Amino acid sequence: MRYKPILMTRIEEEERQLKENLLLSEEAGVIRSADNIVVKKKNAGDYIQEISNIFFSAVFLMLVFVGLLVLLNPTSREILLNIFTF
Repeated sequence: MRYKPILMTRIEEEERQLKENLLLSEEAGVIRSADNIVVKKKNAGDYIQEISNIFFSAVFLMLVFVGLLVLLNPTSREILLNIFTF
């Protein structure tokens, strides 16, 4: 054999990854191939991260809304303090 088996497996793995990246970029609609664009398959962790980002964004927006409501209307502060007694 002309080349070492470890080198051959590494080259085959790189070629397989390039083919998979080209296929994924075609599916994603990336027309022009560039070295700095890498298309990956989404896994469960990616979906969990997106859901948690949406959840935390919604909580943040609710807190901002309540803060503005309390700031603009002092009677709403009294109502919220009566509802949420600590």
